[in-house]
Amino acid sequence: MFIRSKRVKGRVYYQLVENKRVRGKLVQRVLKHLGNEHDAQEYCRKHRLPFTKKATRATDSAFFSPRQSSEFITAVRGRNEIPLKFEYLREGARRWDALVRSKGYSLGFTESEMLTKHAQDIINTFTSRFNVIDIGCGNGEKAQIILKGISGFRPKYAALDISPEMLGLAENNITKELKTLNAEFHTVDFEEGNFANITQHLREKNYPNNLFLFLGNTVGNVPDKSRILSNIRESMTVKDFLLIGIEMFDLSRIQDVLAHYHGNKVWRNIIFTTLEHCGLHQDDGAFEVTFNKNKSQVEARFILKTAKELKYGERTIRFRKGEKILLMISYKSTPKNIQILLAETGFMIHRLFLNEREDYALILCKPMRW
Repeated sequence: MFIRSKRVKGRVYYQLVENKRVRGKLVQRVLKHLGNEHDAQEYCRKHRLPFTKKATRATDSAFFSPRQSSEFITAVRGRNEIPLKFEYLREGARRWDALVRSKGYSLGFTESEMLTKHAQDIINTFTSRFNVIDIGCGNGEKAQIILKGISGFRPKYAALDISPEMLGLAENNITKELKTLNAEFHTVDFEEGNFANITQHLREKNYPNNLFLFLGNTVGNVPDKSRILSNIRESMTVKDFLLIGIEMFDLSRIQDVLAHYHGNKVWRNIIFTTLEHCGLHQDDGAFEVTFNKNKSQVEARFILKTAKELKYGERTIRFRKGEKILLMISYKSTPKNIQILLAETGFMIHRLFLNEREDYALILCKPMRW
């Protein structure tokens, strides 16, 4: 979604619009008439949307910044890759929500059970009041477990996600369950850099310390884990804590890990969201899921049956028959490897919680002074 200006009889009006692909062509559909500039700015401020006076053509609205658009084009053209974070935009948010609510999504149930079991241990780490910052908040339901466990004060909650649609799900779920919660929601691509402007504002306006949540194996779904953790650390003080949820494994469980993905239609729909937006269909190729032992990660690719063109705005990217497009990576760690990664990015582990199978961990850590 984005804001479009329209001049009528010498006066400028603003509209909230979205781009849709109809019969292979990109067209704009008006979602809401916003009125004059002042009313449009107020609407954008209230709903945390970017406002611009610049006239906008019917180019792709998948991303909320030119930088993301360039990142997407570079990844597809240069590496035959679509970063997983883009799959959570638009329809991908609803599809992801359907996945985490499905019976087959064991990772989500495991993490929720662990959070419920260890919530008080995590909360009691703090000796004073604190804010809760949910990085990659998803639908917000994991954070609720921590928030409901806090007593004695009303916490401040801030949700961060690249997807405005995902933030909408989180806001709806959070405000429904915790009606008096002091909450705010921010569209943030935390791969681009730190978000210290948000965390500093929370410290000044609410409580001086923060509990950062980074759950759902999100750290394992990004290609540059060190960069992500560094961005988070740059947004923290040494009195803050970071709670990471991450999948663990050993080599004997590779087939068990891969079994989570084979035949999972809901998961395939999620990682195909961006290709679908660009005009491809799942029957244009086949999915390939493998485990890369050298990188300790699951990799999912789409193999094209025939030559195809990917349409992105006014651009066309051509693929040959048999070419593979990387749609997902999911890193699986070991206790030793995650300890090394955290130490290299400036964190020390405060508490480590493992489930009975020792295939999922909640890691409570804090930044070190260099």
